[in-house]
Amino acid sequence: GGGRGGARAAPGGCPRCPGGGLGRRRWNRPFVEMDRVVFLPLLTWLPARAARFGVFVISGVLHEVAISFPAGGGWGLPLGYFTLHAALVRAERILRIDRWAPAMARIWTLGWVLLPLPVLFHAAFRTRVVLPFAQALQEVAR
Repeated sequence: GGGRGGARAAPGGCPRCPGGGLGRRRWNRPFVEMDRVVFLPLLTWLPARAARFGVFVISGVLHEVAISFPAGGGWGLPLGYFTLHAALVRAERILRIDRWAPAMARIWTLGWVLLPLPVLFHAAFRTRVVLPFAQALQEVAR
């Protein structure tokens, strides 16, 4: 799909945004909106498939900064999570997920979002950021 300048608007009116279950705008609206406003215009010179992949890579890099940087470890894992999802959006098109029964499509989407979450929120982040934050909240609550 879609060569140079041939991208069509996905559901929700976001040109070149993935339209399948994994790419729906509601998953992480701030990142999707930032991609739509800031990064997609920069990627318009690419074929649609490459631009779509680029948005996932950019999101992965931003999540590296937000997750791996404060944790001081786990580098590459959030990027891997988003690269996986870029491939899965392509797989959704090939497998024609849009023609599956809605319940099966939801199971597919939720499975691929939830099962690899430990890759996104890796052990370094959980132990060095989340756990100390939760402990600090407990101290404040006392």
